[in-house]
This record gives sequence, structure tokens and C-alpha cells, in this order.
Amino acid sequence: MWISWVTGHAQIGANVKLLDPSSVGSEIWYGEECEKYLFVRNGPAVVYSQMYPFEGLLNYTSGIMHHVRIDGKISQLFFSAAAARSIFVSFLDK
Repeated sequence: MWISWVTGHAQIGANVKLLDPSSVGSEIWYGEECEKYLFVRNGPAVVYSQMYPFEGLLNYTSGIMHHVRIDGKISQLFFSAAAARSIFVSFLDK
């Protein structure tokens, strides 16, 4: 099963500041019991951007997209995601 999430904000405009996907981690901690995370998986973080060299067109950059693949009996897992150094997001699946 793939778990994906986004940190940061998408931007549209003339003065877009590109986000650095290497500045955060893409890590999922998970296990079969709540708050007993026996497994850790890492995955890539990516940013999609379109920067135009012409005046009048709006540039775009996405937030940082994280993708991690986990194994196991998905219907029995409790998971937590550590998306960035200062962000901790919990997911619960029964």
C-alpha cells in the first residue's frame, strides 16, 4: 500500500519560491498495535514546478509530495507518518 501526503503549500504567481524536497524526510512508522511501531519505511519526496521564461505567464510549484510504500496486513495496521522534522501526523486504519 502506498501512503502519500503533502507538506508546504502550492504557489502560483510571478515570484514563486521553489520548495526543497531534500529539506524534509518521507518516513512512515507502523505496526500492528497502536503506538507500537515496529517497522519504518522511507520514500521519495518530490516537487513539481513549471517556470515560464515569458512575461505575463504565471509560474507554478507544488507543495512537497511524499510517497512511501508499506507492506503487511493493511486491515490490521496502525500507522504514523513523520513527514518533516517539525510535523508529526498520525493515521489510524482498522
